[in-house]
Amino acid sequence: GSWEFRVVVRDRNGEGHSKPFRFEVRPGPSKGFLRRCPGNSRYFEFDSGDPCFLIGCHIGWGRLEEYERLLSRLAGAGGNFTRVWISPPNPVLETSEAGPGRYDLAGAWHYDEILRMAGERGITVQLTLKNYRDLIVKDYWGAAVWPASPYNRANGGPAATPAAFFTDPQARRLYRHHLRYVIGRYAAFTSLGIWEFWNEQDNMGVGSIASWIGEMSAWLKANDPYRHLITTSYSVVGEKEVWESPDIDLTQRHFWGDDGSVHDVAPVIAADARLHDTFHKPHMMGELGISWRRSDNDFD
Repeated sequence: GSWEFRVVVRDRNGEGHSKPFRFEVRPGPSKGFLRRCPGNSRYFEFDSGDPCFLIGCHIGWGRLEEYERLLSRLAGAGGNFTRVWISPPNPVLETSEAGPGRYDLAGAWHYDEILRMAGERGITVQLTLKNYRDLIVKDYWGAAVWPASPYNRANGGPAATPAAFFTDPQARRLYRHHLRYVIGRYAAFTSLGIWEFWNEQDNMGVGSIASWIGEMSAWLKANDPYRHLITTSYSVVGEKEVWESPDIDLTQRHFWGDDGSVHDVAPVIAADARLHDTFHKPHMMGELGISWRRSDNDFD
């Protein structure tokens, strides 16, 4: 139908209004946003009512030309889902140079383009907002992100320690601003299916994050006009309080064998689904492999 909008800008000197702008909205090819299927706790559907069974792979990071190639190959193979990190080695939205609350437009545009390309190929994206390495100094893979984090007090941020990212009032306030930015920037893309707070934040020295997840998921659900699905991920079963939250829409687990100790992952997937079935929500095996150290090809 016909719609009209105007821009209202407020600052310390008062308020200004633009002239009205008018536009027409017509039906397009999109099936709408991803939803939990009413009446069935295990499945998804789109606003259109079309069912959606997510099949895809993790394309966590890369250059835009790599995303274009890989998303095309994924769609060509019948895939309809991928998972993308807003976290190193991908571009970040906030830098230690600018500080928290100031957003890098070139970095933000990177995800505009990924969501655009995904939408053109019928692929739904789970956007991972942070990785556990954002709050540590180093691990098996080498130097991590915390020394360069804009939330680190050493860089002018509010958090004296990684754990304080979850508990410091100023850090929590700034992160709600961060969520407000990603809502404003990305929420209108129908290719965005799921917000994922963390990749594998398994309480690595920070204690329980259930309170933080509860606050942020409720805030995100209340302020996202399209009410995208929300989750987080663990490499273990995860916190019961998190999965029971009414604002968390699906449970998720990552499983990697220890250098070939598990050669048949089918029983692992089935057992994991049963473990999470008690929460009566769709369940996703978000990452999966025979070994976290080496390629599955080494075990052929």
